[in-house]
Amino acid sequence: MKKELLLGLSIAFMGCQPDKDITPDNASLSTEVKGNYQTNSFLDFRCIALSADQLPKADVKALSDSQITIILHQYYPDKQDISLQNVLLSRQMDNSIQLTQNGEAIGSFQQDRIFTSSGMETTGKVLRVNKAGATPMVFVGYK
Repeated sequence: MKKELLLGLSIAFMGCQPDKDITPDNASLSTEVKGNYQTNSFLDFRCIALSADQLPKADVKALSDSQITIILHQYYPDKQDISLQNVLLSRQMDNSIQLTQNGEAIGSFQQDRIFTSSGMETTGKVLRVNKAGATPMVFVGYK
């Protein structure tokens, strides 16, 4: 009887242990996404004819726990900076993060395959933005 009780308690106790696979709460979303992103012709075929100094780059700045600003730096055909403000972040079931602005899904952030500028395949965090409108923004890059 003592063995069954001890076994039952140990199983119950083990069931209460924190699971490392639990997705983090929304408080860390902007911290996870913020940073500097680069691209190359392996990630974005539109960049195949561009030299390294003409490739677009993006900066993501945290505004709050689940809100960011994305600044895209384009160098070709004209040098310009495009800014998307008040982009909301939400964790999805597949552990990716969806980017939304004004109720419209405009991109994602997730662990994915990347190819470095030298063509080596690895995995990393990939930011994808595809925003239509008066000032469109299309970007695929990694940290």
